[in-house]
Amino acid sequence: MIKLKEIANSAGSFGKLASQDFDIVTAYKIKKLAGILQKELDLYNEQKENVAKKYGTMSDDEKYYHIAEDKIEEANKELEQLAEYEVEIQYDIPLEIAIDSNIKLSANDIILLEPFVNFVEGDENG
Repeated sequence: MIKLKEIANSAGSFGKLASQDFDIVTAYKIKKLAGILQKELDLYNEQKENVAKKYGTMSDDEKYYHIAEDKIEEANKELEQLAEYEVEIQYDIPLEIAIDSNIKLSANDIILLEPFVNFVEGDENG
């Protein structure tokens, strides 16, 4: 089970990973997992917007919702419940990806990808 906030937090790092040059099988696995995670992220963002609509009013320029000060605590409580919600990913994770000096990821990216990717030494990708 993976928390929605883990999916949201890893989105940028997963995008970096997906842009790397991998063998065709590893690239396929990453692309497939990315699609699954994106669906969960889309639903998560939709629900976050519903919370904003529930507690806020649209700004004049229609770019964001303004939440009144007396509603912030309630809105934050719902958003935190949503972020902590665990979903089951219907895919064999973590993916095993061989460490390669050509992969350009920061230490922070690797930490954020830990629920989804196990980086292993060697040249075999699982």
